Amino acid sequence: MQINIVDFSRIKWVTTNYNTEYAQFSERKSETIWFECINNNVTLGVGGLVLMGSNARLSSVYVLPEHRGKGVAQELVKARINYAQENGFKSVDARTVKKYYESHGLVKIKDYKVGGAWYKKVF
Repeated sequence: MQINIVDFSRIKWVTTNYNTEYAQFSERKSETIWFECINNNVTLGVGGLVLMGSNARLSSVYVLPEHRGKGVAQELVKARINYAQENGFKSVDARTVKKYYESHGLVKIKDYKVGGAWYKKVF
């Protein structure tokens, strides 16, 4: 598996070909860096990192159905956290229903009544 930083236009096809469930893929007002996980030139999954001052938000992970359960989401999480840390951000956060962020050192800071939670990691 290889993770690349790509322009949104490179991954936009995901939203038209797949039901991305709760992951929102669109051009954003806030600067967003898009990551693509590939293997043998085949897209396995994508994810965004929204830049918000000294914080970066892990956003919009989507793994194509045929590649789920193979660690793709985990690789996308690691790559985005590493990018944020290496580029001087003070923290990363995620607002999600997924709990796998805890295994990457993010700590739950708030539960939402409608489901899901807010996780944060300070570098």
